[in-house]
Amino acid sequence: MKNHSNIKWAAIVAIIIISGILFNACNFSVSTANIKSAELAKILPNGKSEKVGTTFHPDDGAFHLYVTVGNAPEDTKVKASWYAVGTNAGKDELIDETEITLGNQTEIDFSLSLPRPWPVGKYKVDLFLNNKADKSIDFEVKE
Repeated sequence: MKNHSNIKWAAIVAIIIISGILFNACNFSVSTANIKSAELAKILPNGKSEKVGTTFHPDDGAFHLYVTVGNAPEDTKVKASWYAVGTNAGKDELIDETEITLGNQTEIDFSLSLPRPWPVGKYKVDLFLNNKADKSIDFEVKE
């Protein structure tokens, strides 16, 4: 009986040691990065920004999305994907997307512009942290 008991304990100890080695050998990375805030804005003629809530005018110029990221390591990637959801220029159409690596910054200004007034309709911008969907903001352009 003692031999079987010793073999069981030796097997259990071996499994624990091997599990520890494998766990330490793998580079597990758990990020607590999060989007603290994301606000749409436009730039006024005096160069200052103004929050727009969720409504732009066709002549407002570039869409700006100010994003603040918290608890993010320098290698955190943040991406903004802009879509025309329902406009006379397109429906559910990807307009553009930009991805940045944070580095030492925590605030980002994602912007999107056209050389002409914006088509009236519905839009959205999706935000991703390290390629995982995090937040979606619906907005519109109205006369």
